[in-house]
Amino acid sequence: MKSKLPAGITQRKNGLYQARYTSLTDHKRYTLYDRDLKNLVQRLASAKQEDLNNNRETNPDIVARKVQNAIGAKPGTVDHWFKTWMKEWKSGQLKPTSIQNYQQIYTCHISPVIGKLKLKTLRSVDVQPIFQTMNEKQLSKGTMRLTKSILSAMFRQAMACDLMDKNPLLGIQLPKADKPSTEILDQAGRELFLSTIKGRYYESLYLIALCTGLRIGELTALTWSDIDLANGCLYVRKTLLYGKDPETGQYGYRYQAPKTSTSERCVPLIADAITIFNQHKKQQQIQKRKSRLEGYWAPLKRFPDLVFTTRNGTPVQECYVDKDLHAITKRMNEIEASQAK
Repeated sequence: MKSKLPAGITQRKNGLYQARYTSLTDHKRYTLYDRDLKNLVQRLASAKQEDLNNNRETNPDIVARKVQNAIGAKPGTVDHWFKTWMKEWKSGQLKPTSIQNYQQIYTCHISPVIGKLKLKTLRSVDVQPIFQTMNEKQLSKGTMRLTKSILSAMFRQAMACDLMDKNPLLGIQLPKADKPSTEILDQAGRELFLSTIKGRYYESLYLIALCTGLRIGELTALTWSDIDLANGCLYVRKTLLYGKDPETGQYGYRYQAPKTSTSERCVPLIADAITIFNQHKKQQQIQKRKSRLEGYWAPLKRFPDLVFTTRNGTPVQECYVDKDLHAITKRMNEIEASQAK
């Protein structure tokens, strides 16, 4: 009698084990194959855990969905006005990334303090605690200024619609936040970082970031057609975004224009960067063949030529890189602590 296989795993006629799971990120079904059952169980658990981690609080689309649930509020409240204001006045003016930023700031910092209060009777004394709380959390002055800017625009529109008689931001003062010191790695720190990322899956991405100074969305949007290795030039033409499409309402990846008109540019490549790209291209082909043999290479049709992808060929989300950098930082701290003993 055959032993019962773990949930989600079956065995094919040729003896190969297969495991299937549905991604929380793109809602697609993925299949893993392996001749070693124990190894497949571990790979399935790792794949599910990575997928789960990528859909927690740091994921912008999760935050956006929470906002939509949180602000299904009573008419006349600040929550209700924010929802109306975003839909009627801002949806066609802001880029999707800006909409996500507005929603994240609102749900994290504004709604918990004044969201349930009546818009018409809102006073400065009700609003000031927003910034006091942010200061206690040691948030940056820039985040506070953006929060105040969002509130100011909300309230100005409310007054234009005769929903408020007075702007409650009058008299509001931002706390004097201490400017956080920026820690710059010294030579030893730089060498430790380079040695720690060696062999990691996103090593090439980090090295190209160091060589070019590209933003994370610009890096993840790169296609091989953007890179002219013969002439040593990298063309920045777009950024990659994951979130809700305002037109279709569906969540997914899409390209958008760079942050500003000057962001579209040609970046000269130093010799090290050209070497890294050449090595990465070879490694990518090896990874592609390996993933295809194991049955989990599944690139998205609209993104066939990406320079940097996940192990299954899909685009890289910013939160994937954030998670990896946290692990790198933790490892660096452990090494420094052991050396100090």
